[in-house]
Amino acid sequence: MPLIGKLSDKLDKVKIFTVAAINMMVIIVVYTHLGPIPFILILMMNILMMAAIMSRIVPSMALVSALPKMQDRGAFMSISASLQQIAGGIAAGIGGMIVVQKTKESPLLHYDILGYLIVVIIIFNIIQIRRVNNLVKSQKNTDKL
Repeated sequence: MPLIGKLSDKLDKVKIFTVAAINMMVIIVVYTHLGPIPFILILMMNILMMAAIMSRIVPSMALVSALPKMQDRGAFMSISASLQQIAGGIAAGIGGMIVVQKTKESPLLHYDILGYLIVVIIIFNIIQIRRVNNLVKSQKNTDKL
């Protein structure tokens, strides 16, 4: 994460987020279409997926935390963390409704659909982070005036 943070500061936060998001989309599509494979490969896929997730979080939080005024930042970050937790719970619930297993011995069904849904959501995230970046830039321009 420190490396991604440095890259985000040095390069462009939106570009780092976008590259990480595309990387994550590829990993998720592959991951949700895996058949029975050795545990070590699943472990490696999980590591890659978590690295991609964290690579999205660092630049996005840097951008989002630049939105509120300095005196409001603590309250903003607290509310943001609460909303993230709520969204995670809702996402887990929706994922649980999509992915089903008829019996304990049967395979998971609709896991691929969940992967495609996540890809669509990530595409919307890329669009949203670009809008946030434009807001941050416009705020900086009005603060200079």
